[in-house]
Amino acid sequence: MLSILQRYSWPKFAVVTSLIAGHNDFIQALRDLILELPAKRSGQEFTITNTVRVSDPEIDLRELVSSEARILFLYSTRQEAAAIMSSAQRLGLNGHPLVPPAPTGTNYLWIVTQSVIQSNADAPGEFPVGMLGK
Repeated sequence: MLSILQRYSWPKFAVVTSLIAGHNDFIQALRDLILELPAKRSGQEFTITNTVRVSDPEIDLRELVSSEARILFLYSTRQEAAAIMSSAQRLGLNGHPLVPPAPTGTNYLWIVTQSVIQSNADAPGEFPVGMLGK
């Protein structure tokens, strides 16, 4: 996931999780990876701007509306992700799916984990076109 950020020089991102098992481990693993990547080698320092644990998507995602984060990592179940994406759409957190996010623009890029993608090739209608999964 961080390789994508390195490739496109996107140093800031937010982490969105549900209360799925392992959500704290996911956040800690990202923090550990950031510390392990020396800024000299990667050419940039990564910053987690927000960490949002979602229990009520409509309320909890509002924090991201005023955030500077345009790259959003999502760790949740597939069903939770559908609810999160639906709320994100209503809050304007999906942006234009085919335009890379700009630091000052309103475009957002969601990068999701395998727990969201699962093995099913059919994505729920709530998932935005262009969402990336790892």
